[in-house]
Amino acid sequence: MRYCWLVPFVALGIVVGCGDDDSPQSSPAIGGAGGTSTGGTGGAGGTGGAGAAGAAGGETGGSAGSSGSAGQAGGAGQAGSAGAAGQGGSAGGQPATREVFHQGTGEPQRLAVGSGFVVWTEYGTGASDGTVMKAELPNGTPEPLAVGQSYPSAITIAGQDAVWRAGSSIKSAPLAGGAATTLVDDAGCEGIAVDGDTIVWTDSGLFETGTVFKAPLGGGSSSILAEGGQSFGIDAAGGTVFWAALTDSTVRSVPITGGAATDIAVADGSPDEVVVNGTHVYWSVEAGEDTGVWRAPTTGGAAQQIAVEFGYVSGLAVADDMVYYFWWNGIGAIRQVAPAGGDPFEVMPIPEFQKPPPDEVGQMAVDATHVYWIDGDHDAVYRFER
Repeated sequence: MRYCWLVPFVALGIVVGCGDDDSPQSSPAIGGAGGTSTGGTGGAGGTGGAGAAGAAGGETGGSAGSSGSAGQAGGAGQAGSAGAAGQGGSAGGQPATREVFHQGTGEPQRLAVGSGFVVWTEYGTGASDGTVMKAELPNGTPEPLAVGQSYPSAITIAGQDAVWRAGSSIKSAPLAGGAATTLVDDAGCEGIAVDGDTIVWTDSGLFETGTVFKAPLGGGSSSILAEGGQSFGIDAAGGTVFWAALTDSTVRSVPITGGAATDIAVADGSPDEVVVNGTHVYWSVEAGEDTGVWRAPTTGGAAQQIAVEFGYVSGLAVADDMVYYFWWNGIGAIRQVAPAGGDPFEVMPIPEFQKPPPDEVGQMAVDATHVYWIDGDHDAVYRFER
């Protein structure tokens, strides 16, 4: 913005000064005829920088006028605003505040977040007394989605449906409410995931000989994708299935349409949870020389340890800007680390962790605003704000 001012100067003339907000230098004053004028005051300096010196004095007046005096120095510029605080290497800061999202009596097992809902399974007190619970986010009241379930455990969200294991079956129900449907019989899955119109799951099997299965999401016969290695964590995206084979400590992938499996990484420890997010697949290693959190490109490439830990690591939740996991070394906590790696930060101390997870806690999940986790020993679903 440009501004100007007029200053009466005796009876002989008028001094005119001008300045620009984006330029600290003022225009020269014009002397009155036959008199001596004083130069205009220099404009204030721009924000963050010291003001520049004022302009030279007024031009020579009329035929008898003398040269104008030098302009006054420009005012000092305002101090620049403070820069925004930069994120720490792994987003340090103050520990978060824990919130009880749901307190029940059903011994929660696993949970998932998606499509505007959080869902979780509760074992109940008997063989057909389990419940699948749901709550609309961010602050909906928890309520049953399906009751009378046989030891429900692994669960995920596929579009507008919840998909879970109950006994030896895989079932689904609309998140909005409705009757549960059996999708697959004889499927004792440990972990479950959905990609497109296909369900995939791990079956730890007997004598540590696990299998990866698939079946149509709409229901139908199952088929084997891969065999070998007691398995637990599994995820799928972009037509590829990723899982952790505990027996030989290997993280593997296989096309969802079938084909040869590929070894992504071999861990000195026990790989546990597996999560795909964007261009990378992430996994946790419970114990061993490689204890911590790892990742590798989904298209292949070297594995990278993004969090180095001593103790016990379990659970895993991955957002675009942060990775969360359980950690225990005598005292428990939820820690976070940047997806590209860095120093872990203890975002949620949990002193009641008196033994390693998952004996006291279960799966965790994350959305845009909160991290959720379950504690079966205390029959609770907790969360904290990210």
